[in-house]
Amino acid sequence: MPVVVEHDEPPPRPQQISNTCLLCPMNTFEKQLKPGLQEGKDYKLVYESTWHLLHGWYGGEPACMRRWVGGTHPWVEVYALQLIIRRSSDQKESQLFIPREAKKSELKTKACQLMGLKVEDVRMWDYFGGSELYANMEDQLDDELTAQSNALIDKQHILLEERDPSGKFVLEKKKTGPMMGGQLILSGAPSASDTFIDARGREQGLAGLSNLGNTCFMNSSIQCLAHTVPLMRKFLRKKYESDINKDNPLGMKGELATAFGNLMDKLWQGETASVSPSNFKHKLGRFAPQFQGYGQQDSQELLAFLLDGLHEDLNRIKRKPYVEEKDADGRPDEEVANEAWQNYRKRNDSTIVDHFQGLYKSTLICPMEDCQFHSIKFDPFMYLSLPLPDKRTRSFEVTVVHVDGSKAPTRYSVAVPIAGMPLP
Repeated sequence: MPVVVEHDEPPPRPQQISNTCLLCPMNTFEKQLKPGLQEGKDYKLVYESTWHLLHGWYGGEPACMRRWVGGTHPWVEVYALQLIIRRSSDQKESQLFIPREAKKSELKTKACQLMGLKVEDVRMWDYFGGSELYANMEDQLDDELTAQSNALIDKQHILLEERDPSGKFVLEKKKTGPMMGGQLILSGAPSASDTFIDARGREQGLAGLSNLGNTCFMNSSIQCLAHTVPLMRKFLRKKYESDINKDNPLGMKGELATAFGNLMDKLWQGETASVSPSNFKHKLGRFAPQFQGYGQQDSQELLAFLLDGLHEDLNRIKRKPYVEEKDADGRPDEEVANEAWQNYRKRNDSTIVDHFQGLYKSTLICPMEDCQFHSIKFDPFMYLSLPLPDKRTRSFEVTVVHVDGSKAPTRYSVAVPIAGMPLP
């Protein structure tokens, strides 16, 4: 007799692909995504061939194409650079979305096309809030660098100055200097300091860090280090400069330490409400490609890399000697620990070691009864991963109903140990 096996019904066929919910209602640049979306949670990046395969199976629209940025550390540009362009003749404003890899010439051409102007009749200015000129971008931006490398930031205001009737450019930056009460200081040159917002009367250190796009993980780590007093004093007093080790193959030739020092200067200069760490992030991405782009990352991983990088950049040991590790051999823990620490300091000596590192004790005991061998070591550590505490109890709701009806049913909440055993 044949056996009839009942199978579950097949799952329903997926519906058409719809990316509409990811897009801004009004955008003019390659279907701009809504701000704050996270890869892996809100969307998934796939190769073009994969998209065509899925589209052939299920259909749907729209296709959101994104450019693959090559180079030493390639990445996918999910969000374009958003700029606010203003025309000087009538103060009309429009939003411009351009690739972060765009050069100055492309920026100017697209901005002029957006506003209906001729490139040769326009001069670009850094311009915040439509109120103050800061710098002539024609002189400030490097022709060979990208918009990102030129430290342009999202929602930066750019004024397109048109020639006057005599064919001349007449606008000039005010002579009051860059410190203008409550105004954003925008500096596009990559060699310049990170941008900042001035706030007169603000105490030193009370400064925030602008979110460059999912960079809260980086900002929180930087703020923790910026307010670690020994490290802060080391950098603000420029004492770190004499420790820079450009020959350390494990370091970054002092570039990371220098970039961090420049950022510390801005955070602690006083009368500063906010700093945009564009240059620091660009430098960070050069040495750690996992932190390139604008995806969400883990702050602990960033903090670990930054501390390791600062240590290697500031390691005072130019030539690391060979150090032989010795067994404890029954010696007191204090003696073994001091010896291990001194040996470690012979190869690693920096302000990070001074204030962020220590030793933890590990003991290995042979389980054989006739052995009883003990091995005690003291190993360096800079950070410890601690588990979140588990709940020791769980709660149940119990309703007591009196069989004789003498009392109304009463509900109780009972907490019992998780590892508890039920009564027979």
